[in-house]
Amino acid sequence: MRTRHVLVTSLLLLGSAVLAPSCGRAQSSDPTFKLIYTFPGAPGAILAKFWSADNRGVIYGSGLAGGDKECAYCGTVFLMQPPAGSGGSWSQVTIYVFPGHGGGSEGGPVVPGPNHVVFGASLYGGPSGCGELYRFQQAGGAWKENVIHNFTCTDGSYVNGLVSAGGVLYGTTANGGAFGYGEIFQVNPPASGGGAYTLTVLYSFTGGADGANPTGLILWNGSLYGGTTGGGAGPCNTGQPSPGCGTIWQLAPPASGDAWTESTLYSFAGGADGSSPTSLVADGGGGFYGVACGASCGSAAGQGAVFQLTPGPWTVSPLYTFGGQPDGGQGPNSIVPAGSGALVGTTGGGGSYNHGTAFLLSPPAVSGGAWTETIVHDFGSKSGSNPSGVVMGAKGVVYGATAQAGSSNAGTAFRIQP
Repeated sequence: MRTRHVLVTSLLLLGSAVLAPSCGRAQSSDPTFKLIYTFPGAPGAILAKFWSADNRGVIYGSGLAGGDKECAYCGTVFLMQPPAGSGGSWSQVTIYVFPGHGGGSEGGPVVPGPNHVVFGASLYGGPSGCGELYRFQQAGGAWKENVIHNFTCTDGSYVNGLVSAGGVLYGTTANGGAFGYGEIFQVNPPASGGGAYTLTVLYSFTGGADGANPTGLILWNGSLYGGTTGGGAGPCNTGQPSPGCGTIWQLAPPASGDAWTESTLYSFAGGADGSSPTSLVADGGGGFYGVACGASCGSAAGQGAVFQLTPGPWTVSPLYTFGGQPDGGQGPNSIVPAGSGALVGTTGGGGSYNHGTAFLLSPPAVSGGAWTETIVHDFGSKSGSNPSGVVMGAKGVVYGATAQAGSSNAGTAFRIQP
């Protein structure tokens, strides 16, 4: 475990927060990381990602490939079942294998619904090739799949965010919608048994000041929040159809039967300010934490950053900037709260072996002090390569998956006990 500190400043330039530089490093050991499963490869999940967990300790995920040895990009929907007793083993249960062609292909977001129903999406496939939404439920010991919506591209394409609340689904598509720059949608359950699910487009991004290509969403205090990879007022992607460095948006529900209202809370400026925000989590004080893209698309060191968004007016302040090697890099891909104000997350690359890292960010002991980054784990070939993000499980335990490596080179699953 390596520890690194960064001093948080609040220097604002033309309404944009400047990410503070990072400094010194230290070394120690940490017992909180544990490998819990090695994916065996096809048939099974390959390029796996965990999307959600329930209060029973079950984790839900999908694989971009590996469901069928005869179909290279036929993904899966699966769940990870925790051990029945102390010292037992985790097990992978395949819920569904995408058939490819006209029946869905690569696996997208997966979330549990009421009454042990599971909802999921395919990134592509379906009659229009723009993806589908599914409902899965066990019947007679087997999982039964029902398509609840086929995307037509004009009503969205490539689902990359999904949340479930009381049987209603909310989601985002990276593309499609009225202007082709993605959308936010709602899916209502049938009014009676045997009826159809109904999808309503709540908002279509224009590719301008409101942003382009949303990156997922969360539901908080009745409103939806998320980020976009493009659009906004920043100087990124000049000459492209949707120039800009990305935005953070809010979609507020109607007061009385009117339309939902979209507001752009913050527009990223690129460079030291970061770009392409994603993975928002509530900070407990009316604002949010999130991650900004790295590599060629933002942050002072070009490897991504973790930031805090605070209201009144909405302002982004830096918490930590990644440096690549031996620090994490290539963009942090998700964070979750870890208690006592700390955050746990992963980076897809960087670290000592350039296979990615799992990190802990601890808040300063005094106001205005330094946030502390601790490298909980440096991924390598045996423990996995290129982690795809983390989710919060039961009892505050954090779980994640790697896209590659492990003994079968099909990825691994791990847990972090903050």
